[in-house]
Amino acid sequence: MTTAAVSEMTWQSDLFVAASTATPIRPVAPGPVQLLSPRAAFQEVLWQRAALVDIRPSRQRAAAGEPAVSLAPRPLEDAGPQGEPGQSVIVLCQDGSASPAVAESLARQGVRRVATVVGGFASWQALGLPVRD
Repeated sequence: MTTAAVSEMTWQSDLFVAASTATPIRPVAPGPVQLLSPRAAFQEVLWQRAALVDIRPSRQRAAAGEPAVSLAPRPLEDAGPQGEPGQSVIVLCQDGSASPAVAESLARQGVRRVATVVGGFASWQALGLPVRD
């Protein structure tokens, strides 16, 4: 079995673990902003451990759709700098190029747990994660 297959199986197993026992967002690189795969971001939002902030322009969201998760993604203008107490903030852009700068800005404003989705919404869609039109 390949490493990728083992990682995928591990992720799928973790998806169905009770929220209290699942592992929290872990940094993959030093610094205040963490990088998450689209699947890991979906899991964090699904278990209500993170708020998803979609920074794409409203026209782009309307044309391409939005991630469909149990909590609706919030547009950037609705996201306060702190989010809910104890909740992470995950920033999503179209292709993963704009969200790191926004996530770093949120971290500088005092958000303690902030992450960005690697590959953005395009990767979310490509992996077949739920999308709402």
